[in-house]
Amino acid sequence: KFKEAGYETMAVHGGDLTIFHKGEYYYTMGHDRVVGDKDLPKGLPTGKWGIHDGAVLDWIYDDIMEKTSRGVKWYTTFQTLSSHEPWEVPYARLQDDPIANSFAYMDDALGRLVERLRNTPAWDNLLIVVTGDHGCNTGQFLAHDKYAHIPLLMIGGAVKQPRCIDTIMSQTDTASTILGQMELPHEEF
Repeated sequence: KFKEAGYETMAVHGGDLTIFHKGEYYYTMGHDRVVGDKDLPKGLPTGKWGIHDGAVLDWIYDDIMEKTSRGVKWYTTFQTLSSHEPWEVPYARLQDDPIANSFAYMDDALGRLVERLRNTPAWDNLLIVVTGDHGCNTGQFLAHDKYAHIPLLMIGGAVKQPRCIDTIMSQTDTASTILGQMELPHEEF
């Protein structure tokens, strides 16, 4: 839908795009460009699954600035990998809990991206959507409703006022929600 509306579309993942056929999936979903670990600059910090998310978000920031300078509309998908076992990240805020530390690292990396973007021309019309594909089972049993309870966060200059909506929805509602907020056709979703 974004491509049909004239957006340049790109999917970015700091890891190997052949795992689970991620590259093919992103192309099938309509992305014009798919970027994986082999497409990103050499020498970025890596872990078991690929390039750490903070370095990838720095690259995405530069890409956003380039697209903003050209005045194009764009849509970028980013799939994280740092908040995943073996929980090894270049960050040491919560050293006694590697799982919480990896999530803190991702939170810090995303927060730094948001703060950098907040001071650019891209911010005013920007909508950043953050969600997960599942919860985190850290070894203790989690009831399905707890494991599957995933928040959807929308931030950016395009968000006119803070609001918390407690309605339970499905990830399949995400496309319709985002497209509707952007006043793009979304009836098929």
